Amino acid sequence: MWNVLLSFSGLVALIQLVFLPFFPESPPYLLMQKGDKAGCLKAMKQLWGEENYLTEFDDMMKEKAITKGTKIMNVLEMLKEPSVYPQLSTMLLILLSLQLCGLSAITFYTSEIFQTANLQESIIPYVSLGVAISELISLVFCSSIIDRFGRRILLWGGYLLMALILMLLEISLLLSDQFLWMRYCSVILIFLFVIAYGLGPAGAVMSVMNEIFTLSTRSSAFVIGGIIIWLGLTFTGMIFPFAVIFLGPFCFLIFIAVLVISAVLIYLFLPETKGKSTSEITGEFKKCQFKKKRRQTVEKNATEEKTFCTKL
Repeated sequence: MWNVLLSFSGLVALIQLVFLPFFPESPPYLLMQKGDKAGCLKAMKQLWGEENYLTEFDDMMKEKAITKGTKIMNVLEMLKEPSVYPQLSTMLLILLSLQLCGLSAITFYTSEIFQTANLQESIIPYVSLGVAISELISLVFCSSIIDRFGRRILLWGGYLLMALILMLLEISLLLSDQFLWMRYCSVILIFLFVIAYGLGPAGAVMSVMNEIFTLSTRSSAFVIGGIIIWLGLTFTGMIFPFAVIFLGPFCFLIFIAVLVISAVLIYLFLPETKGKSTSEITGEFKKCQFKKKRRQTVEKNATEEKTFCTKL
């Protein structure tokens, strides 16, 4: 049966291959690269419904004016461009934290985790199915709250909540042999962890990635992002089994540390992108760069003055 299930991904790809040609092109692509204003507005209505999208259209026109004469960068050109390093660093942070938050480990090794919690073998497949369904539902629900609360708070707040849930999961796994009811607490906490992931970071990460890059760097950024995602998945899949062997229930301490550090860094360095145009978000990153360079210049001048006074 496993070979049939494995081929299901090929069926999904075939469906995409058949239906994607009937979808409109991306509105920013039509406007900024093709110069097709009418086609852009038509695509927006096809994708988003019959409403007035003048605000979004004006934002794209502003971005087009700013990036006029700027060519689309490939991956190597983007990696050599210092002006996009803050955005690349932010993307690296949010994607690695997404892959190393512990969800992949819980998803790949749900059965082992439930066995560690001493659950009966007969109910483990149904609990695993419930975990997957809860993740899907929470991701759908995230689309209705992301524009209300903003991307930034969903990221750092979601990571802190996930860290708290993992700490409780650690405790429940350690006490599952002493208290039978702790086994069911472990199941509930795994459900809560998956829901927190879906409501927070899972929905916000792609929105942030799309919003912090301009059209000239966006496609290359997503290529780099895809590489980071697969590297993170490979690392988690290869390392976590050994972490379980050597650390036992304490293996989740690694993910707790990643979640807390990521939440702090996102809170400090990621500007809110909700309701802002790409040019405004780029300006926010440039301000951070300017402050950093100014601080370094002040420190350098202070050192030079101190050295001069000492010599005098």
